[in-house]
Amino acid sequence: MLYERARSILGELKEIEEGLAGNRREPSGRLRVSAPTLMGRLLIAPLLGDFLRAYPSLAVDLLLVDRNVDLIEEDVHLALRVGRMPDSQLVMRKLAEVQMIHCASPDYLARRGEPQTPADLAQHDCLVFSDAPGAATWRFGREANSGTRIRIAGRLWVNSLDALAAAAENGAGIVRVPSWQVERQLAEGRLRRLLRAHEPAPAPLHALYQPSRLGSTKIRAFIDFLVERWRGSDPLSR
Repeated sequence: MLYERARSILGELKEIEEGLAGNRREPSGRLRVSAPTLMGRLLIAPLLGDFLRAYPSLAVDLLLVDRNVDLIEEDVHLALRVGRMPDSQLVMRKLAEVQMIHCASPDYLARRGEPQTPADLAQHDCLVFSDAPGAATWRFGREANSGTRIRIAGRLWVNSLDALAAAAENGAGIVRVPSWQVERQLAEGRLRRLLRAHEPAPAPLHALYQPSRLGSTKIRAFIDFLVERWRGSDPLSR
């Protein structure tokens, strides 16, 4: 453990020296990135081939976990996190916005009817993303710091957004998922978008890293690559 931490610290020191010296050499070495599981699999991993071809001296470790990693203890150079960040010493750069939506299958809606307001969800089967069954709270309204909060007594709790979307498509109930996850199902009519007028404000997606890595060329290269790829296409907030 001491060896690994010492190696990480020496790597950070080298990045600081390069940043102070204004060194603009080609990014190289190993870049360890963490991202939410589904986002990493569907939106990040498909881009890595192009990124690695653009920077042949770089290697990438992609860690897909649905928790906040400890950048220091887990030796993560860059973390992608969704939501408003509490005050911290980390450097943050906003990359995009994630729109959460509510949807259900036509079969379920034919049987149970379509909710017209968030309060109607009390009469529906809701599918909840969590690893701890119990009561959940879904927020509605475009104001980031206000709006309506509805307690959801879910009938199905799953710690996988993929599994929840599949259950919703099969008529199990109403699910709350990122819009980009179910874009194809919506286009093909396998799911219908609900409560659109009550949707919450988009949540920001940030890239976070330690201040000691501020001069890192490989971190800057990866962030700039994502910004460039997502510019104009807006894949996360449709």
